[in-house]
Amino acid sequence: MTLGPILFLQPLALLGLLALPLLWLLLRATPPEPKRSALPSLALMEGLRATEETPARTPWWLLLLRLLALLLVIVGFAKPTLAPKQTGDQAGGALIVVDDGWTSAERWRDVVRAASAAVDEMAATETSIHLLFTAPRDLPPDPSEAIDFESARQALRSARPAPWTPDRSDAAERLKASGLKPGRVIWVTDGFDHGDADAFARTLSALAQTEVRVTRPKGAFVIASARSSAEGARVEVKRSLATSGDTFDIIAETEEGASLGSARGSFEGGSLTADALFSIPPAALNRVARFRIAGSPSAGGVWLWDDAARRPHVGIADARDEAQPLLSEHYYVRKALQPYSDITERSLADLLKSPVDAIIIGDRGAFSEEELALVTAWIEKGGAFIRFAGPRLAAQPGALTPTPLRPASRALGGALAWETPQKIAPYPAGSPFTGLLPPSDVVVRQQVLAQPSSELPGFTWATLVDGTPLVTAQRIGQGELILFHVTADPDWSDLPYSGAFVEMLRRSVISGGQDRRGAGDLTGALTPLRVLDGFGLLTPPPSSAKPLTAETLASALPGLQTPPGLYSGPAGERALNAGLVTPAAFTNWPPAVTVTEQSIVLERRGLGGWMIALALAIFAADLLIALSFAGKFARGAIATAILLISVGLSSPEADAQGTKTSDTLAREAASKLRLAYVRTGDSRLDQITSAGLFGLSYQLGERTSVEPDMPHGIDLTRDALEFYPMIYYAVPRDAKPLPPAAVARVNAYLRNGGAFVVDTRDASPGRDVSADLETLLKGIDAPPLQPAPATHVITKSYYLIKSFPGRLNGRLWIEASSVDRNTRRGDGVSGLFIGGSDWAGAWAIDPNGKPLLTMEGGEGAREMAYRFGINLVMYILTGNYKEDQVHVPDLLERLGKQPERPNPRPRPE
Repeated sequence: MTLGPILFLQPLALLGLLALPLLWLLLRATPPEPKRSALPSLALMEGLRATEETPARTPWWLLLLRLLALLLVIVGFAKPTLAPKQTGDQAGGALIVVDDGWTSAERWRDVVRAASAAVDEMAATETSIHLLFTAPRDLPPDPSEAIDFESARQALRSARPAPWTPDRSDAAERLKASGLKPGRVIWVTDGFDHGDADAFARTLSALAQTEVRVTRPKGAFVIASARSSAEGARVEVKRSLATSGDTFDIIAETEEGASLGSARGSFEGGSLTADALFSIPPAALNRVARFRIAGSPSAGGVWLWDDAARRPHVGIADARDEAQPLLSEHYYVRKALQPYSDITERSLADLLKSPVDAIIIGDRGAFSEEELALVTAWIEKGGAFIRFAGPRLAAQPGALTPTPLRPASRALGGALAWETPQKIAPYPAGSPFTGLLPPSDVVVRQQVLAQPSSELPGFTWATLVDGTPLVTAQRIGQGELILFHVTADPDWSDLPYSGAFVEMLRRSVISGGQDRRGAGDLTGALTPLRVLDGFGLLTPPPSSAKPLTAETLASALPGLQTPPGLYSGPAGERALNAGLVTPAAFTNWPPAVTVTEQSIVLERRGLGGWMIALALAIFAADLLIALSFAGKFARGAIATAILLISVGLSSPEADAQGTKTSDTLAREAASKLRLAYVRTGDSRLDQITSAGLFGLSYQLGERTSVEPDMPHGIDLTRDALEFYPMIYYAVPRDAKPLPPAAVARVNAYLRNGGAFVVDTRDASPGRDVSADLETLLKGIDAPPLQPAPATHVITKSYYLIKSFPGRLNGRLWIEASSVDRNTRRGDGVSGLFIGGSDWAGAWAIDPNGKPLLTMEGGEGAREMAYRFGINLVMYILTGNYKEDQVHVPDLLERLGKQPERPNPRPRPE
């Protein structure tokens, strides 16, 4: 129902207006006429003047004020909204087009709000609605089918982005086949080209007046690639526009969703591409299952790291079948690479046709012209071709070397003799080996020499102490040609005996630029195992997902039948990533369409809340006036009270807790048990932290005898801390060190038995207590810390748990058990808890009890996070009373008793 520009979402509530005349009569009603009786003594009062009279009726202006308040309440419950007025010819209805690919996922809430606002605009003039989604689906709705407004709103609320990009050409064909001729078109777009934005915009504008509302992702939105690197891993990220988002964070996760590390990258100048470098040890790198852009919940913001990516495929060419394998030239190469690579041994011709990342070849002389052409073409496509020197290469250097070689080798006692064997010098800057320590126990007795030139240092990855090259390399296309100037066995040097040989080979193998999707033995079909949804979460595959053949995997693109995700085959799991398609932003819109760039959606503006608030203010003013007339309230305070009410109503979204004084917070905390969190100034972070402690308090009340009240947000420099058993500090990004006043108060709080929980929200091995955190907490009286051991009381204070997970899964650091108990709480209970698992994010719920944030492990992972939170609070509240359980076996042993164990089940005779 509409009334001019006002739309009533609950028009039946307006039936309450019919009661207003009855209320008017009721309010005007007066008591019945009193019965008159003669009282002779009243003659004594004759001539007295009455100084105060009681009106026979309620004043008309007060009646109007009360009726106005009732009118506002009734109209407010009808949910009036102010919708923008629609223009244009509405014959044929309105078509609302929605881009629902993964590129819309990051701002999906804005997309839904924009489309819902368009529905409300159409509802204001009762125009029929038609919906068209551009991402391919199994059973796409027919755009010619008109739906009512509530069904349209419900369809938009239940819609979810697809894990592939929109196909607007297909959408245009469906629209054409439907025969729909709308009177107006509103296109809610992701703002990307996808190769057909201009053509699609012209198609829509040819049908009717078209308005384009852009909801483009902000900042980094897609991971374009992820590769092994010398440091660990290199992740390439793209952003939509040069003016959006200068920095970003990438998180490396395990299969279970635990964080293994995070890296920050930044876009330089107007660049749309940037890299994030992960310094992860090889053992940890093998546990990485995916990389994720922090704060970008989309399929494109996740890069699945499959078996081929974790373990490069290496071919050893022309490996001879030696009778003594321990003396073969390839023995040490195999041993060095087996823990980190999949190795195939074939002829060079066969390996050049196989999907391998690197080819290693031992001592060999010149190559034929045909072999040179094939090897060069293979390197240009991204392969790493690694050669080792030896007598054959020294005799016939040939052309396939990074730099020209001298036609002889240098050795002890030779023509180019050394007086003593040479050691390896520190690796030059810019070398992939930079960061490694040169082995001090390795000596080189013989080597092939490169021809000296001014360009030689640019090709050198490692040198001996006399400056002669040990490893040289040349970039050819996307790949690398690498030469070790010594043999692969210990004949010429001790390098194969060294651990440095392992790392040098590993970094050489991953130096190329091969597309890993085709790596490994890909015979047989690859069936979809788990696929990404539009928000970047792994889910079971839909019925539309089809198996991929081994031949099509390398060229497959995400789509309806080939959704991004993990595919299982004989060679293990292979990933198809949504980021293989990285669309460009589209800004060159045709003049025939009206465009709102980066719009904050024209949402309907609800008036109901304001009306009800105004009605409450009128009722409050009525009460104040009545009290004043009755002499119960000072007349001079009327205006002040009304002014305060008005000021309070002028900020309906103000944080009620933020207006509480320190005394009020202290009284509330002293009267009921409450958890507290540190207000950081980051409104979004504070809301999530508050919701997290609210969720934890709710679970405590449901499962234990502890019944905390609503959590408090506190200021460490102003509010009383001693009333809170636990204070939770979620560290914001780019946080500054705590001020001296806060540090002093926190130290006093800890000395008096408080518990201070610090959550950096960036859990990863090696960064549990980062340098930034040390700076942030500078001055805090922090004792020596240790990771919470598996036998600690906190693992059994309520539930039996083995880890301390949140949305991430890092370690929990607590006070070391050797800390003097007399200097802290006095009962051996840790007062400081530090981690980075984003526990509050896992606990956070809305007022209806629904989780606010998604979790990789689903509700099972959230349950484990709740259990840790309950254990934490119970440990803080109850101290170490369960600590004796840890020592029961030792206590019984000292008493000369054995711990009771269940009797074994008797065996049948």
